[in-house]
Amino acid sequence: MRLLWVSNGHGEDTIGALLVRTFQKRQPEIKHTVLPLVGLGEPYRRLADVEVLEPTQALPSGGFSGRSPGYLWQDIRAGLFSLLSRQKRALSQQAQDAMVVVGDLYALYLAVRAPVRPIVFLPTAKSDYISPHLKWEISYMKKYAACVLARDAKTAESLRRAKVPAQYVGNPMLDAILPSGVDFKLPPGPTVAILPGSRPEAIANGMLLLEAARRLAGALKPVNFLFSRSPSIALERFAAALPEPWQLAPGSGPAEAEFVCDGARVLASTYFSDLICQAQLVLGMAGTANEQAAGLGKPIVTCPGFGPQFTERFVRGQIRLLGGAVVAVKQDPTALALEAKAILLDEQRYKQMAAQGKARMGEPGAASRMVEIIARLARAGSGG
Repeated sequence: MRLLWVSNGHGEDTIGALLVRTFQKRQPEIKHTVLPLVGLGEPYRRLADVEVLEPTQALPSGGFSGRSPGYLWQDIRAGLFSLLSRQKRALSQQAQDAMVVVGDLYALYLAVRAPVRPIVFLPTAKSDYISPHLKWEISYMKKYAACVLARDAKTAESLRRAKVPAQYVGNPMLDAILPSGVDFKLPPGPTVAILPGSRPEAIANGMLLLEAARRLAGALKPVNFLFSRSPSIALERFAAALPEPWQLAPGSGPAEAEFVCDGARVLASTYFSDLICQAQLVLGMAGTANEQAAGLGKPIVTCPGFGPQFTERFVRGQIRLLGGAVVAVKQDPTALALEAKAILLDEQRYKQMAAQGKARMGEPGAASRMVEIIARLARAGSGG
């Protein structure tokens, strides 16, 4: 038996890859073919024995063409329409036993070009905490999805009332947190994780967060900083963007480098799971990573960023999704630093934010439950 996986975004690819890896551990007889619609699909490519379909391409907007005419035009010039045409053609040639779509309704819209049924849909981009699904989205899910695995219980209940075959079995994002036990050798004091994101705008956002770290280091002593670098963005790109007087120093162990300025020492690492587990608070301008941090009980301080993803609208949506686990300030490093300091020094507020994040994101263990559901539907659909 073979499954087709379609996803459209780095966070969505991460969830898809997690589920594939869970399949490989629990039901290794099932094989997997994947098509990442946005970017190169790095999370899938790190897995063994997975067929990654082409074409894949990293577009300038990072998958957010619809956010503005400018980003759309950049993507068009980079070959957006040709990419979509070739992806539709690749999908039309598939013949697996079932398909899993991870992402938004646009991903489902493209995925149905594949003559593969049944379809299990994970609508990661929408929640009733942010905005309910529209009527046409509900109709589309009812028409094409044999099962919808909603991202939270509130959304699942809403979809069920609309006669969508939806259920909630937990949030697989938390199952992707797999610390390896590395030691950053941090001195005593609270640790702040810096999460600039995984898309190209993470470079500019990362520089803003580094400046916030410098100001927090001057206002709160002692304090440690761990900077999460996505493998999709080379360290050299962050290093080239460092403003004066920041400097790049060699790292050691799990820290690949250090960003140093005026007494602030920020360790850069790709060990995200270890990094986020060892932090007490997050300065974050990320999508999936911020949500994972909230689920672990880490309060988040954020602000609108630079680029097509982390806009004011996106921040407002993340606040509605995560409730009191996240607080937003203006796009200013001093405002970020002062808010982070206030939370770290207020034990009651800290505990309230941590509890809110855990409540909104749910418990881990969803990946195994989702794998069982997907396998059961696939076997029923194929007659196996």
